[in-house]
Amino acid sequence: MNDMKIYEQDEKKVVICLDELAAAMRADEDPDSSYEENPEYEQEWDTLAGELDDALNRYIAKARTVSINGVNLFGVRRILVDAYELRQDGDCSIGLYFYGSTESADEMALFLVDAAQTNLHVTISDDGKLVCLDTVDKLGRRF
Repeated sequence: MNDMKIYEQDEKKVVICLDELAAAMRADEDPDSSYEENPEYEQEWDTLAGELDDALNRYIAKARTVSINGVNLFGVRRILVDAYELRQDGDCSIGLYFYGSTESADEMALFLVDAAQTNLHVTISDDGKLVCLDTVDKLGRRF
């Protein structure tokens, strides 16, 4: 089983490589296998999605503002990563759900990321009060 690749360049810049998650999602599409025969495929991408979830929530712990590709959200308290519900036609789409207070069950925003095509770049500013999440292609170029 692989681990999520998270490269902390320094305290303020992080690159989260989604290649392992995309590979696990693609392996689960093998037409010659089923969940009953190979449950480790789904378990692997579920584990990797959980690692991404934990990392993102760790980075936003003190944030007042979370910016997603330049769109600001205020009061984000947690992020949920969904690697199941938003896949279409065999792609590697994952959903990042942004929630406010822990009591609220309503998401503030949903952001779709194609794990096969992009990585996440996290920039932490103002002592952790501003966290910017940007999608970048596999060469590090922003969209």
